[in-house]
Amino acid sequence: MNYTFLLVICLSSINYSEEVYPFSVCTAVGHIGVSNPKSYGTLPWTADVSGYDTDTAYLINDPDTVFPCCGVIEEWDAYVEGTGTIKFDIWRSTDGINFKLVGSNELSPVSQPGEVVYNVPLGAQYTVLPGDYIGWYTPLKEMMAYTPNITGEATNVLFFKLRPSSFSVGLSLDWSMAESQSGFTYLIRARYGVNEPPTFVNLDAEIRVYPPIPIGTVIYTINATDPDISDTTITQLKYRMISGNGFFSFNPTTRQVSVAADLTPYVGYQCITFEVEDICTNKDTGSLCIFIYNEPPTVTCNPITATVIETTTGNIALTTMDVSDPTDDVTCSLSSTSPKNSPFYLRQDLFDYMIYVNPNPGFRQATRDTYSVYVTCTDKKNSTTAKCDVKILPSAPPKFTNLPGLVTLSTANVNTDPVYAVSVTDPDSTSFNYSMTCKPTPCPFTLYNTGNIQLNQDLIDHTVPGYDLFITVTDGYNSVTSTLTVTISGVNVPPIFSNLPLATDLYVQENIPPGSPVYKVSANDNDGDTLTYSMTSSPGTGINYFDIDSSSGVISASTTNPINYEAMTDKVFTFKVSVTDGRHTVTQNLVIRISNVNEGLSFAQDTYRIVANESLAGTQLPNPGFVVTDIDVVDTRTFKQDCGANNGYMLMNSANGILTFAVDYDLDVPGKPTMITCIVTATDSGGLTATTTLSITLKEVNDHTPTFSPSSYTFYIYNNSAPGTVLGNVLAKDADIGTNGQFMFSNDQTGLGQNYFDVSSTGRVTLQGSLNGIKGGTNLPFTVYATDTGSPPRVGSASILVIVLEATTTTASTTTTGYKTFIEDERNIVWIVFLALLGLLLALLITWICWRYLRNWPIGFDPFRECSRNCRNPKWCRDLFKNCCKGSDRSRPVFKRWQPKSKKPGKEMPRARNISSEFNIPLTPARGEAAPSPVRPADDPNFHVYNFWQEKWHGDNKMIV
Repeated sequence: MNYTFLLVICLSSINYSEEVYPFSVCTAVGHIGVSNPKSYGTLPWTADVSGYDTDTAYLINDPDTVFPCCGVIEEWDAYVEGTGTIKFDIWRSTDGINFKLVGSNELSPVSQPGEVVYNVPLGAQYTVLPGDYIGWYTPLKEMMAYTPNITGEATNVLFFKLRPSSFSVGLSLDWSMAESQSGFTYLIRARYGVNEPPTFVNLDAEIRVYPPIPIGTVIYTINATDPDISDTTITQLKYRMISGNGFFSFNPTTRQVSVAADLTPYVGYQCITFEVEDICTNKDTGSLCIFIYNEPPTVTCNPITATVIETTTGNIALTTMDVSDPTDDVTCSLSSTSPKNSPFYLRQDLFDYMIYVNPNPGFRQATRDTYSVYVTCTDKKNSTTAKCDVKILPSAPPKFTNLPGLVTLSTANVNTDPVYAVSVTDPDSTSFNYSMTCKPTPCPFTLYNTGNIQLNQDLIDHTVPGYDLFITVTDGYNSVTSTLTVTISGVNVPPIFSNLPLATDLYVQENIPPGSPVYKVSANDNDGDTLTYSMTSSPGTGINYFDIDSSSGVISASTTNPINYEAMTDKVFTFKVSVTDGRHTVTQNLVIRISNVNEGLSFAQDTYRIVANESLAGTQLPNPGFVVTDIDVVDTRTFKQDCGANNGYMLMNSANGILTFAVDYDLDVPGKPTMITCIVTATDSGGLTATTTLSITLKEVNDHTPTFSPSSYTFYIYNNSAPGTVLGNVLAKDADIGTNGQFMFSNDQTGLGQNYFDVSSTGRVTLQGSLNGIKGGTNLPFTVYATDTGSPPRVGSASILVIVLEATTTTASTTTTGYKTFIEDERNIVWIVFLALLGLLLALLITWICWRYLRNWPIGFDPFRECSRNCRNPKWCRDLFKNCCKGSDRSRPVFKRWQPKSKKPGKEMPRARNISSEFNIPLTPARGEAAPSPVRPADDPNFHVYNFWQEKWHGDNKMIV
């Protein structure tokens, strides 16, 4: 093996600047090194490198092994000749001569020679730059396989003798001291992929600072991570602040954020944006938002809850605000109240802020007893709001000094006479308002706002012996009520109804007998006076139907005007019933309602008739036009039908009596009647009924089309046939009954150019004209129609094909061939005869085969059973059947089912053999001896015995013998 020491010249010829290796970022997976190490593994190779077989580092400095972009190593693929440990290396030139080890992936142990593939796990994938080289290092014997130069593959390699302890990532070597080798291709390849970007681990973030803070104070340290190991351990990540302000500074080396200015004048958020970049220019950004916090002022209410009486007129101080701020001046304002627009205001008195009540606040403790006042104080950077509560105290209520009380009057008192003077005291008020109610009402008294009570009418005709006066006084905030009882002497007590008014209206049925009593009015008089009754009605017509007895109070039906609900315009009457003792009259209402009595109904006709066509289920029949008379003007009625045995054919609408078919009604179906008689019953809301007869005539509808059976016909005729020759008959039928089911035949021979044929009324098809000149084999198709006599008529059709045959003689034939069935067709007879003969031949063949194989065996003879039975009997049987008696079970031969196999190429099927002649088996046994059985030859163990089949094995082939 030859070595070259012109390494310096070789390396110097390589320009490691970005002009040779321009910076780019890997965007997809790529490979450098041998295109496929495994494919060269079968070539002659060795690993002997002239003594550099232990503790040696290798670097392939061929341009084909230079990484073209910035990425990460994902996989190493190599072909090795030995076992042990191998390190796959990445070398980076620093000046064209010195190289730095920037990555190393160790694979250990390599247990056997051949291809090794190392998928580099995440966290161990080193970053490569454009211009980086691959290499390897073996602490012990060299393992990497190589082969003589392969066209298109790298051939230059450097190798360097090392001390085992000196090899680690970060190692720098002057490779000008190394030896170089060319003309060989080492079987190693590296797969590179996309470099992952770095990410901030503590951004985006938000922090809070509290001024004053000395300039230079570190307030935060940012940090980022990168899944690519060399981005953080070899090259380090680059940090920078890409947006900010003069408040804060950033040290990219320590990654620390510090205070850069006095923060005392400022409050709020200051956000800074940072960027981190790895060696492949992948970037991530994050923000740090710093909230500059200012100490807000302190505000408290003194007292927290103030009290004020509800009668307060305002302009009084309630609460003093205690305000403090360590650094700033503070101003305060009343920001809100609860409820909104409450009667308070804030005023600064000398040094203190105080809460005051507005003039005439209008407090009502019963409506709202607590208010909240919110005072906000600010130092122009921060604000603080304090809540102060105001509790409303109730005022003292007024008190009556002479109530409750009692006073007595007489019927001699007149209007404006004084009755009573109410007296009131109140510690909180001198202004009062009076009000009064009385029981019973109305009462003959007036209360003035001075507290004086007077009569407002004369009592001479007064009927009420006494009153309770409920007097209420209020001071604007509180109200109190007390009672004054007033009795009146010498009062005439008016009569009182004992059974009026009624809790419910009084119902009177129509048609009650004239003069019948309906109600007795009763009244009482404590003075024992004679009572007289009378009444009026609304509407006024009610007095025409009812009378009242003036002495007894009995109300009766009129003797002259009968009560008829249907004839009356008004059915509800309000009677004002009065009773008098001669001095006083008392009136009460009595409401009488006339009740309608259900009266009978009747049909206008004894019989109704309708005519309808047969139709489908759900079809409505004509309206019978039932006319029902009901004395009751407003009444409802329902209809139902009873059609006896025909009840299931129709349904009746209970509201109008109209029928609909319940089923498909087709008179063409036998058994369907054309006349149906039903009894129709009408029932009113009271359950009264009337009946009539409904006669229904059902007419048949032409709903079926004549049909031909079959739908097409074929006739044969010789071209010399005479007119009138019958070709055959066509058959048609119509499912309708009566005249709708009758039909006539017609035909259409337009396509033939003339009418050659005629179809009679019975369907007979005859030759009408001459067929001379028409060659044999000509087809003459036309259409035959069947038209029924219904209205509207329906038409069915069938196609007729007439095949003209060539006449065999010049004499006209009078014999024609009509429509032929399958059997009548001569062509079909030929096939039937052929198939019958074929079946007969098959039957004869099967019979002959059975006879051929069974004729030599006596009836009941079973060679298998005889073979088994004679193995221990006469010698001739044992000799003859010695092969079938072999085996562990000597009493029964071994049989196998025959399964044919296809003949294999090169194998010859054996010939059939005659068992009887070959093995001398007698066809019939001697007298007194058992029937012999076939014997398997001793020299032929593959011979097996069946009932009537023997199987001869020859290798993989089987044969029936």
